[in-house]
Amino acid sequence: MLRVACKDIGIADCDFVVEGEKVRKVEGKMLEHLREEHPSMVAGLTDVQHKELEIRIKSDMHGLEPGAQPHEIDKHVMLRISCAAFGTAGCEFVAEDRKVRKVEHKFFDHLRDQHPEIIAGLADEKYREVERRVKEAIEHE
Repeated sequence: MLRVACKDIGIADCDFVVEGEKVRKVEGKMLEHLREEHPSMVAGLTDVQHKELEIRIKSDMHGLEPGAQPHEIDKHVMLRISCAAFGTAGCEFVAEDRKVRKVEHKFFDHLRDQHPEIIAGLADEKYREVERRVKEAIEHE
């Protein structure tokens, strides 16, 4: 289970918390909340600023132990992705961390170093498809 709160992303006076199994779902629910309850935070953002906001949300996402309450964040719960889960046969690499964004960075660093054929020279649309596949393959321990 993944969790992110308004307080995690710097909105101290809001107690909103979103939890979910998938990075994209949690991120989407948080963005929806921001549009509805904190419109000044998202109104008029450029594409670059919107991407930075998405990165901030993902960077502050935490994994929760199954059945834990939102205030009981288990600092030992790890998020992970393996090459095998991503579909790269014959590679035993696993990227793990407590933060989604760090897992993504580690995994993309590995792809660039060990499997450049997967991401080298991709157009923006195809690269975003790889990013989506990576997010979907991240699981919690």
